[in-house]
Amino acid sequence: MRKLLGIIAAASVAEIAFAGAIVGVAGLGGWWSAWLDLFAAVAPIALVLGAVGAALAFAAFPAGRERRIVLGLGLAGVIAAAILITPELLSPGPTPAAKTGPPLKLLTFNVWDHNRDTPGTVTAILASGADVVALQEETLTLEDTKRLLPTYPYWAPCRLGCSVTLISKQPWTATGQPAGAAPLPSFAWWGVTRAPDGQPVQIVSAHYVWPAPPSSGQAGQRAALARFLASLSEQNVLVTGDFNLAPWMATLRRQDASFAPLTRRTHGVFTWPAMMADIGWPAPFPILPIDQVYAGPAWKTLAVSRLPLAGSDHYGVLVTLGR
Repeated sequence: MRKLLGIIAAASVAEIAFAGAIVGVAGLGGWWSAWLDLFAAVAPIALVLGAVGAALAFAAFPAGRERRIVLGLGLAGVIAAAILITPELLSPGPTPAAKTGPPLKLLTFNVWDHNRDTPGTVTAILASGADVVALQEETLTLEDTKRLLPTYPYWAPCRLGCSVTLISKQPWTATGQPAGAAPLPSFAWWGVTRAPDGQPVQIVSAHYVWPAPPSSGQAGQRAALARFLASLSEQNVLVTGDFNLAPWMATLRRQDASFAPLTRRTHGVFTWPAMMADIGWPAPFPILPIDQVYAGPAWKTLAVSRLPLAGSDHYGVLVTLGR
């Protein structure tokens, strides 16, 4: 029996190390294949699997060829995942500027269409102190709306069937769907309001479909949004939303380039899953940073923070900007 258990344990360790290697190494091919890029999305899992497999190899195998193979597989997963993840974690964070006008606080929050605690969600939004809130999957109740209205009296919901809603402390002077996105199912909405510095600011909020399979339609959404942003003056534009892309995916890196001169201001902010959807329990920890904020060169990033758990399967992200 002890021998059988040892064989099972060794086989399990080998499988863990092999899985980490497969996922990590496959993810490196994301620049050449949209299918392989899906492996890159879960690079943190490859990192954990590889590390666990490599560590347990010493206990599960005697010194020799088998241990070296399993150790090598585990280390391959760790190294490949680290290659994907490290650039994102080393990206520069907020750098408070010496001189800016009154800051703008922008909150992006996928509040989940299966939200189990919408009153708690509203409490978190109000406590954030945000000037503008970009909501995705917005299905708040009438009572929730009544609580928000005194602080955010100006609402700009998508009128084309999408679940994006923009709310603000200041009036919206214009709203609409990004030009060029009309042939696609509605996924984005924009509005122009006044920032605390008195200047206009255009907020564009998007909610992409999942990138799996690659034929899901997300590629068309990305292209339409990039074309629309290229037509705008980047000085007053902020782009935010749930892009359903991890920052170590080649797809998001390509989007970063296509949005230039806007740059992504959210780096390594893990936002999903906050909740285990099927059972309604809080997730132990989020594994993907898929909610992002982009801003033009005139904007300086003063602070980036994540909201506490608040009913949704996403965490909200609050970004403070000055110009």
